[in-house]
Amino acid sequence: MLTKTLTISAYARYRRERGLPGGAKSSVHAALLAGRISRSCPSHPRRCPAECRCGKIDPHRADLAWQRWTNPAMVRTGGAR
Repeated sequence: MLTKTLTISAYARYRRERGLPGGAKSSVHAALLAGRISRSCPSHPRRCPAECRCGKIDPHRADLAWQRWTNPAMVRTGGAR
């Protein structure tokens, strides 16, 4: 089964719509920079290097990685802003 890959903005929206933490574009970007999730593309099927801008996010793989590599103590819950 092929999964539709998403841009950073679309993946943030996907997480927000499902009530998952990381529903902001900045959160997804931070997770990418920290290596907690990754992008892939035809030239880099497993993981795009940081300079690759054509890669997109597989939401199912990224959700699993996000859960595995994110410290639960660091997750903000919806409180007052």
